[in-house]
Amino acid sequence: MDVFKAVETYITKMVSSPSAVKVLLLDSHTTPVVSLTTTQSTLLSYQVYLIDRIDNHKRDRMAHMKCICFLRPTPETMDALAEELREPRYGEYYLYFSTILTKTAIERLAEADEYEVVREVQEYFADYAPLLPCLFSLNHASTPADSLYGSSPNTWNPAALERSVQG
Repeated sequence: MDVFKAVETYITKMVSSPSAVKVLLLDSHTTPVVSLTTTQSTLLSYQVYLIDRIDNHKRDRMAHMKCICFLRPTPETMDALAEELREPRYGEYYLYFSTILTKTAIERLAEADEYEVVREVQEYFADYAPLLPCLFSLNHASTPADSLYGSSPNTWNPAALERSVQG
């Protein structure tokens, strides 16, 4: 399997529709995935004129633009997305997640979408950074706080292990 081509295909599917001027909102996990996979010129050819982060609170309101969100469903990202949907800055939202979305997360987003701006919700399994066609990285930066090992090399840190299993 060509992991680079797989992610590139996912991104092309995301940005090819709708046929209008678009914004691409990313998070800290999906930003490197997109930047390794596609170019700004390619995104421009699909009418993506603005690329920003979901955690940037200084974005302007542009109701005439459609918004494509490609996010990893972490608690921080879901909080930021719920806040975005409560006070939408764009006319329509197309939500794409890089891994499995829980039922409670979907319900929470539905409750936050009071203005009914969400048009699509999809899961695209692209939660890895493709480096070569046959090589990818999960982009896990190990720090002492979230080391894969617990108090000794013979035990696992449960939270870090769960994150590794998720991808």
